[in-house]
Amino acid sequence: MNPDEVITEEASVPTTDYPSSDELEDVDEVEVEDITDQEYPKYTSVDGDDLPSFADLFTQQSDEEVNRIIDNKGDEAGPSTIDIDELNERKSQWMEYMAELKKNSKPSPPTKYTKVYRLKGHKYDGRIISWAYFNDLSCYAIKREKGIQYFRYPHDFKTLPAFEVNQLARLKLLYSESSGLSEWFERQLQYEYRKKWVNFKPQMPTRYIHKEKVHPITKKPLIVLKWKPPTIMKKIPLRKMIQDFSDQFKWWYYDGHTGEAVIVLCKEGSWETIRVFDPLWLTNLSEQDVTTLYKCQPFFEVADIDQALQYVKVIRICFDFDIHAGVNWKTRTKEMLKTN
Repeated sequence: MNPDEVITEEASVPTTDYPSSDELEDVDEVEVEDITDQEYPKYTSVDGDDLPSFADLFTQQSDEEVNRIIDNKGDEAGPSTIDIDELNERKSQWMEYMAELKKNSKPSPPTKYTKVYRLKGHKYDGRIISWAYFNDLSCYAIKREKGIQYFRYPHDFKTLPAFEVNQLARLKLLYSESSGLSEWFERQLQYEYRKKWVNFKPQMPTRYIHKEKVHPITKKPLIVLKWKPPTIMKKIPLRKMIQDFSDQFKWWYYDGHTGEAVIVLCKEGSWETIRVFDPLWLTNLSEQDVTTLYKCQPFFEVADIDQALQYVKVIRICFDFDIHAGVNWKTRTKEMLKTN
């Protein structure tokens, strides 16, 4: 926060309790302190090499390029080479598949943000969609509208804003059954939420009153709640993926319930799914599997288009720049930098 925009330090008031959203209606803005570029998380390959160039390339892909994929425009190796009748048949099967899943699943309670929670200066901002524990990576992850945050330990969640920990307590922790500790943590978080955070105390903000800025309607000084940045992992290992599934591939789709892309496979009447929580995990697919996903666009609900396009972007980059499992990342990084 710019110190010129608030009154003197002694006027800032730390909040000591855990108010509900309704009790914060007098607050105009919520701000999470930013962190420097050097402190932003970096993905690593299997060999431990940093992969910042790919992350930059991912964020630089324009909407026009993604639309070109969806509209089946571009060069002769366009993404859709599937016969229209076959595509319609796959879509019909997917709709029946999804209808059965919805019938037999209990939806998680939605995460809700009131108008008071307008986050500023936070790279991984946006509404929380889901969260999960990955035993093979030994870490937790929060899926947001505009990014993913990774946490190494349960107590790191205390560094999140209190209103966001409230949201986590209302959502099912995906894959918690793979670890006794994560199952225990999920139960404890729900218990603490019901008891108003007796032992597990999330971060509470400092309350600021602007010295000069006023609300455009009430004409009163703007009131801001300010949080420190959360403690998140700085090195994120990319998850290993199942290889060479193209001969079993049926379709893939975005699951708005869990915030994952789901690859559906079938071999000799036996059905299997590969769930992809982080779009960048797709960089660890085999070359043939990348081509398969590129040529067959994922199905998704209209409301989930922004999230589904994140997976489309990654596959688009992987196909264009020949990124896949086993590639020499140092060599590819140099080639990508030359291309750009």
